[in-house]
Amino acid sequence: MGPPATPLLSALGDTVNVAARLEAATKQHRCVLVISAACSDAAGVDLSAFPRHTSSVRGRNEPVTYYASREPRALAAALSE
Repeated sequence: MGPPATPLLSALGDTVNVAARLEAATKQHRCVLVISAACSDAAGVDLSAFPRHTSSVRGRNEPVTYYASREPRALAAALSE
């Protein structure tokens, strides 16, 4: 983990893998934010007004479904409902 004065941290696992793929999707869709359907479902947030995409993720059997937003204000409004 590194010396106490300058610790180095690493994160591994499925969550980090999916997060990296979702981050890459912002470039692919030229948007400011993507949020997984699993996350929006768990939060009880309806994002059906936003484009929905599905992508395969290396190391996973099932694809990841996510929403993409180019408009931060529209997303903020959906999250505040």
